[in-house]
Amino acid sequence: MYIIKKGNGKNELIIETKGYDDNDALSNIEKEKINSAKKFFEQLKQDGYNVYFKTQTNNKNVINIINSIIKD
Repeated sequence: MYIIKKGNGKNELIIETKGYDDNDALSNIEKEKINSAKKFFEQLKQDGYNVYFKTQTNNKNVINIINSIIKD
C-alpha cells in the first residue's frame, strides 16, 4: 500500500495486496519485490516526497493503515 500526500493537500492512494494471510506465506520473489518497493519509496522520501510505505499482504487491514496515515 502506498499513500502519497501532495503539496496541494490532496493524497494519492496506491494499494497493492498480495493475497496471502501473512508474510510467512510469501515466496522469496514476492519478498524481494516488497523490499525493492520499500527501497524505492525510501529514496522518494529522501528526495523530498512525502510518501508512506506500509507492508500488507491482504486487504483485511486496509482501513487501519489508512486511518493511521491520515492521523500523521
